[in-house]
Amino acid sequence: RFYPLKFRVFESHKLSSDSPLGFAQLDLTKLLDDKTHNLQLALKGLQKPLPVSGELQLAAKFTPKEIPHNIPPSKYYKKEPKFKLVISKNFLHPGETFEGTVIYNVGDNDTKVKAVRLAFSGSVNTHWTETRTEYYTDSDGRQQTRTVVDTYQQTFWCFNMVKVLWEPSTSQKKIAVGSYSWPFSFTVPWSVPPSFKTEHGWTEYQVIAEIVTPSAFSYNKKLSTNIQICKPYLPNTCYGALEVKNQKLPFRSKDQIVHVNASLTKPISYIGDQQTVHLVIDNKTKYDITKIKMVLRRHVIHYAQGSTRENCSNCFEQSILAQNQLNCFINFTVPPDLIPSIFFRRFFYCTCQLYLEHYLSHIWIPYW
Repeated sequence: RFYPLKFRVFESHKLSSDSPLGFAQLDLTKLLDDKTHNLQLALKGLQKPLPVSGELQLAAKFTPKEIPHNIPPSKYYKKEPKFKLVISKNFLHPGETFEGTVIYNVGDNDTKVKAVRLAFSGSVNTHWTETRTEYYTDSDGRQQTRTVVDTYQQTFWCFNMVKVLWEPSTSQKKIAVGSYSWPFSFTVPWSVPPSFKTEHGWTEYQVIAEIVTPSAFSYNKKLSTNIQICKPYLPNTCYGALEVKNQKLPFRSKDQIVHVNASLTKPISYIGDQQTVHLVIDNKTKYDITKIKMVLRRHVIHYAQGSTRENCSNCFEQSILAQNQLNCFINFTVPPDLIPSIFFRRFFYCTCQLYLEHYLSHIWIPYW
């Protein structure tokens, strides 16, 4: 900790020890323990003037650790990974551009590499199995039964963008010893569905970096990271009132009914937003309304090979004590991990519904 940490800064994509652009030093004694500091370090020893301000921006955190005696300190030091993939952010919207860097540290000897490639792809997948019993006739002519498992699956590739970061020239068959850094950028297409995952289907977006080796007896080195695509917020989208289905009390006349009108004070169009449901209740029964419970349900229909599979799950529920109120408001927050209402032809259809229940004295009635 009493020795400064020195950073060498290079201009080109190939990092070599003989041509640094400049360096910066970090005084570790000024860092507080277990606290992240956002720092700007001035570059020193510049070999030529820079077109922009010469500063190195970084986040530093110092965690003290006691090293026992008679144990080499190298046991506690992490070596620089040989192959690394770094991206600027993992949560994106359609049409948004993100950047990243692929780092490859060659060892002590030149390495035979066929190419260094990068791919950004997105796919929509559905998969489930169904079990059924069928009759068949065995070799003796007797009727038997057996269990058959049918698999339904399909995959649709939304896009697959490939970039070649490095490939050898005609005179260069190997990649030389050193550290290499290749920056890249991708733009998310506008027409892709958002990321989601259910029991029977998922939408997946990945950035994959690969080092292709020429030998058939060695595996290619691969690194991948997932990208979450969020549906953009549309402030001008209009939404109507909630569709409410009133239900009569069991074994009662038509006058013994609770009428409920529900509406949203603002549209449900952004996850994590604060929302309010306004209920106007007309209680024509002799019972008192004691509690109202609201459940947000996610309903997904998956399609594959001419068959469908439905999945319904509760995202959250909330209850209030109505105390026989005729006008009441239920405030709730749209879950941040909620799948938005989307339709992707021949693969899935997802909707979100508010399910309301009001509890009367000794009885409860559900309605939508």
